[in-house]
Amino acid sequence: MSVDRTVPPVHLHIGGQLRAQGSGGVHEHMYPAAGEIQGTVPPAGAEDVDAAARAAQEALPGWRAWKPADRSRVLILRTRAVAIA
Repeated sequence: MSVDRTVPPVHLHIGGQLRAQGSGGVHEHMYPAAGEIQGTVPPAGAEDVDAAARAAQEALPGWRAWKPADRSRVLILRTRAVAIA
């Protein structure tokens, strides 16, 4: 029986965009038990952190306008969706 050790594509999520590469380059993720490269991961660099902070600042007024119960519901649903995936 063979086990699929491939890693699904990993992206940075910044300002509603998926970035396959970060300003921190590309990191090869290795499966330690076999020493095999499983896939790549985009490390965030300073530029990505700055872009994420700007995106968060821009999104805050809209997010703040939501009722707390609605924000809570969205966060719970998002957490469940991530846990299922």
